[in-house]
Amino acid sequence: MGLMTKVGKGAGWVGRSWAYSIGLTSLAGSFARIGRSMSAAVRAGAGVSKKQYRVETFQAAVERLALTDNDLAERFSQLSGISFLYGLVTVIALVFFLLTPLSQHPINNFMMSLGVAWMSGAKFVTTRFRMAQIRSHELFGFGDWFFGRTGGKK
Repeated sequence: MGLMTKVGKGAGWVGRSWAYSIGLTSLAGSFARIGRSMSAAVRAGAGVSKKQYRVETFQAAVERLALTDNDLAERFSQLSGISFLYGLVTVIALVFFLLTPLSQHPINNFMMSLGVAWMSGAKFVTTRFRMAQIRSHELFGFGDWFFGRTGGKK
């Protein structure tokens, strides 16, 4: 066996060993990174489940935030405009949803229009909920408002 053959085999062995060690190192690093991510997720989840929420009246919140009637009227007006825009986007997205059969890419059109309608519809309902709280000067639950048990008109 010639010298070049021995050098070639030795270089091949070193190269394979190096590649194998890099692979194991990156794999072990991935496991460590996954473990750290999981630990962070568990800590974040524990923080959410143990969160203490403030229980106060609308008037107490207004006093705590030092809001005036003018501030409340301005916020109501802002929410009214935002609500209109979210409603408009929802209607447009639903029109695009209905036009799905005419689209060149019907699956994309279906998914995007339904997703946009869902998100903008949710924001529309949220802004209307906040407007109802301001209108009635009362803090109440979303479920009670949504099912018409409190909070006046939607």
